[in-house]
Amino acid sequence: MADYRLSAKVISRSQGRSATAAASYRSASEIADDRTGEIHDYTRKGGVEWTGIAAPENAPAWAQDRSKLWNAVEAAETRKNSQVAREIQLSLPHELNFEQRKALVCDFVQKEFVGRGMTADIAMHKPERRGDQRNFHAHIMLTTREIGPEGFGAKNRDWNKVETLAALRVSWAEAQNAHLRKHLGADAPQVTHLSYVDRGADKLPTQHLGPDATAMERRGVDSEKGAYNRSIHDRNERVKASRARQKEIETTLERRIEWSLGTVSMTARIEYRSQVDAVSAARVQLDSILDRQKALGSKTTNASLRREVLRQPDNALKTAKREQRYAQKTLAVFDERAGRVNFKASGLMNWIKNPRRMMWLKLIELRERDKILKDVNARALEVLKWKAHVAVRQDWLKSDDGKAWMKQQQKPQRELRTAERKARRNAANALRKADQAKELAEYARQLNRFAAQNGLPQTIVLAEEPLNPKAAYTELSRGVTQLIGRLPVAQQAALAQSVQQSIGKGLGRGRGD
Repeated sequence: MADYRLSAKVISRSQGRSATAAASYRSASEIADDRTGEIHDYTRKGGVEWTGIAAPENAPAWAQDRSKLWNAVEAAETRKNSQVAREIQLSLPHELNFEQRKALVCDFVQKEFVGRGMTADIAMHKPERRGDQRNFHAHIMLTTREIGPEGFGAKNRDWNKVETLAALRVSWAEAQNAHLRKHLGADAPQVTHLSYVDRGADKLPTQHLGPDATAMERRGVDSEKGAYNRSIHDRNERVKASRARQKEIETTLERRIEWSLGTVSMTARIEYRSQVDAVSAARVQLDSILDRQKALGSKTTNASLRREVLRQPDNALKTAKREQRYAQKTLAVFDERAGRVNFKASGLMNWIKNPRRMMWLKLIELRERDKILKDVNARALEVLKWKAHVAVRQDWLKSDDGKAWMKQQQKPQRELRTAERKARRNAANALRKADQAKELAEYARQLNRFAAQNGLPQTIVLAEEPLNPKAAYTELSRGVTQLIGRLPVAQQAALAQSVQQSIGKGLGRGRGD
């Protein structure tokens, strides 16, 4: 439906703003500020649908030039905190096309602003590509001084009065509704300037996001205003649903009929059978889930998954370390044995007399030691290689991909655990409801027989079509309880004892159930 919005604000130098910069931005144009020397260039800005200037008939010709107009406005203000312009923002009905929206804005501006002596700079904007595609709106910048053939004169303080703004809000609603009816017929959507409080609506208004919060929301960053608007929207939806529910209940309460105790007993028996079937179905489902859990094996945890990923390189690393220790031990044994041989040979006279033999012995020793040392180095490289493999897998397990993989591996068991809890809960709830229905059926049956013997009421008043079937049996039980409460205390105790005895023997036994 059409939307209503009219907001007004002041453009003031005390806020660090200027009329030339604001006009340049709203119209997506380039304006040089003669007062400061700045050049405001927003020609690359998109989303501007149409711009135009509307001035009184006695205004000079330069008032139709946006740059000259707003530079003249700035020149007319001498104070450092001057209010240089006012801005009106309007939401335009998306139900109208461009020409119709333009005619609506121009008519409103001519009547309410130009007719009062103001000069208006209009910029109609289209919805932004990533925003609400119904968000057609207009920015209207207004001069604060009256204008004549000689230029700007005194400021008109009446334009800033609260009464003027209030009348303006009413006028915008009337203008918008008139154009909607003109183009869409008598059944066109209508707007109102009244707030939720004025209309008596139990709703809270949202806040206008503004450019900064809108930009944050488009980037996926939650803004404070955006979060507030979402919470207000959720609250309004809950209140709306609650009011609809209340109205539905009030309508249903008017359609109530009498239920005989026999009908109550039969209905409770049907519910009992239904809940017994639900218990059986839940238990069958639970057995199936337990079988699937058993087939999956032991519980998969993060620790077990880490062990699985690291098992092969860990085992290879342990083997490499064991072979490295064996090679180092072999080298130590060789060095010890070589030392003993050299010591023994150095005491033999034949070796002393023939140094060549000593040299050959040393050469053989060095060759054998080189072989063993090469094996030691190879085992050390193997250890380093598998340490690197372990480190790589450990880093992967800590990464987002590794965590996602572990989560995916645990998903089947996690889903089965959730399904198991749900099945157990369903079985317990169905069993509880079956017991309640069984007790209600027996109370209604025996109360019906007792009432017939003693001339008491045999009916209760219930909704013809209960709004909530799940709560229907609660209402049945409440009605039967109220009838029981009318009996003397001794008869209530006797009835309760009789019902418990009957339930203990089995509901419906001997009656073909």
